[in-house]
Amino acid sequence: MSMVITVEPLFDKDQTCSTIYDISNRYAGDLDLCYYRDRALSDLKPEEIYGVVRRIEYEQDIPGTEVIMRPIHIMRLNKGDCKKKTTLLGSYALLRGIPFRYACTSKKPDGRIHHIFPQFCINGEYINYDATYPWYRIGEPKIVTNVEYFNPVRRI
Repeated sequence: MSMVITVEPLFDKDQTCSTIYDISNRYAGDLDLCYYRDRALSDLKPEEIYGVVRRIEYEQDIPGTEVIMRPIHIMRLNKGDCKKKTTLLGSYALLRGIPFRYACTSKKPDGRIHHIFPQFCINGEYINYDATYPWYRIGEPKIVTNVEYFNPVRRI
């Protein structure tokens, strides 16, 4: 499979969230082509896909550069940061019809947003699905100085 690389500047949180959502939406079907233990990622249960994504090696983007890519390339690299892991989980939620939103957070004293993760809506309650680091767990509470939510419009 050839890879098309598109470069576009990202200026703010809303544009970054929209780009993550657009890539998740456009390439959600990639999860049918990626496997874990002989099962397509799209066929896994929510806690199983979370475990797969959580085990992807954390690798931060080069400072000053934000890289967002389609799910199949993230899985091939088996490396990624919060944006890439959010892209994978967003693709999964879209395929499975799970309502979700993005939580954009900060732990900095000035409240400047620097982290993103999805929250799946299960039984009417938003649950943290932050798979950024291998020690995180589903539903783990977050202590933050700022949180802003981005609710994507379901388009598939």
